[in-house]
Amino acid sequence: TTLVDLNRAAEHAATMAANEIRFRAKLVMDLGAIPRILASEGKLAQVFLNLLVNAAHAIEEGCVGHNRITVRTWAADESVFAEVGDTGCGIAQEHLDRVFEPFFTTKGAGRGTGLGLSITRSIVTEFGGDVQVESTVGHGARFLVRFPVGHAPPHDEEQTAAARVEGPAAAVARGRLLLVDDEEGIRTTLTRLLRRDHDVLTASSGIEAQSLLQRDRDFDVILCDLMMPEMSGMDLHAWLAETAPSLARRVVFITGGAFTPRASEYLAQAGNLRLEKPFDAARLRTLVSRLVAAARTRS
Repeated sequence: TTLVDLNRAAEHAATMAANEIRFRAKLVMDLGAIPRILASEGKLAQVFLNLLVNAAHAIEEGCVGHNRITVRTWAADESVFAEVGDTGCGIAQEHLDRVFEPFFTTKGAGRGTGLGLSITRSIVTEFGGDVQVESTVGHGARFLVRFPVGHAPPHDEEQTAAARVEGPAAAVARGRLLLVDDEEGIRTTLTRLLRRDHDVLTASSGIEAQSLLQRDRDFDVILCDLMMPEMSGMDLHAWLAETAPSLARRVVFITGGAFTPRASEYLAQAGNLRLEKPFDAARLRTLVSRLVAAARTRS
């Protein structure tokens, strides 16, 4: 967690969602001058991406000139606000209280897992914020997100926090990891970074990983490249979601930061964490150790 610019996260998400929006609505960005907030820019981009893809899917293709998706940010009373609104089909009153529930979706079959808004709320609350929705059927929807203004902690507090996470006293549960990537260099680098604390098995393709997982599913975390030939990380995750849903939730996608339209939509719908290249060694180790601990707690 660090001080980040909410507007940058919104712009990054808008770029990723552009192909989902372009045939449905005009995207209007009204980003105000706002203070920074304590959060993760990657997770904030995921919040905006989820909301933008949801807004796009509420509008049928065609009639771009008659539809709008609006992203607006502003600050007031020690809070930073973001609003994502659309002119789509809207949400029925009886569904408004349920839209943030895991696996609840009003989309048709094959058009969403029902996790996007649940993940959105989880991320927002993680950083001390809240999210609300207003909608009327036939008149679009409006999602309002609020975060507290961020204040940098004193230097000694930052060092104390770092010591709590990374110091020798921090207990690290030894996990069992599966690393799936078609680039040998990535497999070698990640294995070298993680094998000190965890047992790491590797697969050089989605097909090899699927074959391994058919025999062995005892993994705490699966680090999986998003884009691979023949069987992509998305294909592997979709197969796991059908055959081993609890294991599918342990997948962390490895990305290079560039997404096809299908990949952007899949990431938004799946709600899984993603890890962008190049890797920060300390953050990677901390993230994986936390995920291992969480997996062991749920087991």
